[in-house]
Amino acid sequence: MQIRSTMHAFAAIRKDGTVVTWGRVDAGGDSSAVQTQLTGVREIASTGYAFAAIRDDGSVVTWGR
Repeated sequence: MQIRSTMHAFAAIRKDGTVVTWGRVDAGGDSSAVQTQLTGVREIASTGYAFAAIRDDGSVVTWGR
């Protein structure tokens, strides 16, 4: 499991490779627009207001601003 944060939000990889987010919407706390893509995630990176998830297939999913 991994947890990353932006200025006002958090993202965590669950054991099954899905991602849960919480916190301010404008800081990446709402991943609902990309939730169906957040499977098979192996790593998350963060900046001040955005997240990037690297999936097992090498693709990248981003959300935030």
